[in-house]
Amino acid sequence: MNKEGGVGAPLAFDQYVSALVHELGLSLKVVATEATGLHDELGLDSFSTFELIVVTEQLADVRLPPPEVPPLFTLGDAYAYYLYSLESTRDQPAVPTPSWAATW
Repeated sequence: MNKEGGVGAPLAFDQYVSALVHELGLSLKVVATEATGLHDELGLDSFSTFELIVVTEQLADVRLPPPEVPPLFTLGDAYAYYLYSLESTRDQPAVPTPSWAATW
């Protein structure tokens, strides 16, 4: 996501993982691959997985309704969700922020 709120080029897998590590405060004890398990190898619980979804949506500059969030078991699943989120923003027009949102 760039400073203006637009979406730039997609992050490479390694960049995506680095962003997750930074934002979630993870310490990787394994080499991160697309097969790295979120729960078994990284030790994420359900709350941490929810945080991962939020960070992923922030990186893609989009918020999708919960029914569109697939089950995430590996870093590859999370990265595929990131790429899907980026693609979904290209198909929809930008929605202006409602005026009442500024008061929150």
